[in-house]
Amino acid sequence: MGFTLIELLVVVAIIGILASMLLPALANARKKGNRAKCSNNLGQIAKAWNGFAADESTQDYAWQLTQRTLNPIYDNAPRGSNGRTWGTGQWHRCRHIELMHIPVGGDLGSVKTLLSPCDPGSRQGNQNWYANEISSQKSDNTGVFSGRNLVENYAQSYAHHMGASSASPNHILASTKNWTGTDINVRGAGGNRNVVAVSAYDTNEDGTYDPMKRDSNWGRMNRMSNDIYWRTNNNDVIYTSIPRNLDLDGWQRTLCRGNNDKLYFDKNKNGAFDPGDAKANGFIGSDVDGQLTYARHRRNNRVLSSLVMAGLDANQGQVVTAGGGASMANDKTFQEKIHESGALKGNHIHPIQHVAQPTRDLQP
Repeated sequence: MGFTLIELLVVVAIIGILASMLLPALANARKKGNRAKCSNNLGQIAKAWNGFAADESTQDYAWQLTQRTLNPIYDNAPRGSNGRTWGTGQWHRCRHIELMHIPVGGDLGSVKTLLSPCDPGSRQGNQNWYANEISSQKSDNTGVFSGRNLVENYAQSYAHHMGASSASPNHILASTKNWTGTDINVRGAGGNRNVVAVSAYDTNEDGTYDPMKRDSNWGRMNRMSNDIYWRTNNNDVIYTSIPRNLDLDGWQRTLCRGNNDKLYFDKNKNGAFDPGDAKANGFIGSDVDGQLTYARHRRNNRVLSSLVMAGLDANQGQVVTAGGGASMANDKTFQEKIHESGALKGNHIHPIQHVAQPTRDLQP
């Protein structure tokens, strides 16, 4: 005998119930697997930079070297396969998120390494440049790493910490980009500033980190007495570095240890973290307020479309340290690493809290 209609309906209902129970578990397993793959990418990034730092002529990451050391590393890098180059005097590429990878492109293997499987919003751009990378066509945009040795900001998923040094293995080297930090321009267009950058030092040991030193005199600031400055004539947040005594790049933001308990965006202005808010030093997800903006230097971008990685929820990210340890992280572990990194100087005289952060750069 065949099944009756009622029996068939019961079977279908049971299958539907089982599927409704199983699908979320499968989705969570897929998400966890993607996070593991993302951590592997970060491990590969650390391996590439540590290989660079192991060279006798460098002995540290690019952003921790002098201009004279950097120029022959970045000068005349191929700009495609047509014989064109990026020119000379290119030391400053070391802290530029789109061009810093020039000396490690071979060790990274492919521009695909810079795309997280948790970041579908950057996938199309990355795939386009990978196609250029493997193309046999001769042009200014094909045939070398990422097509022309420049990784477009919208095609990558990982931020690189300018304070990282091979001399400090516990320092954050790189992380997923899904955080706001604080802006590098204290005033100006855009952003939802409830918090600004602060020094890595607590000189009077009162439990509060020192405010930025305010100054407009370049010569005085060039003496590098402080780790971070508020340049009052243009409101930029600049830092002291090895390549250039005072430095700043438009792709940078700050992760300050003194802002671990601060909110970048507090919609209700109640001092408490609510759904849709953004911690200064915390991972953001797709539930962040859709109207929230941030200031990338002198440009106003929307957080949701520029920084969020759809495969990661709030309180989820990945981090790798200079020692090569890559791991899944939450806000607590991220803040712990930010706090520890803020005390580490590497081969410099000051800790550095600036980070080169990629973004899809989408305005409201």
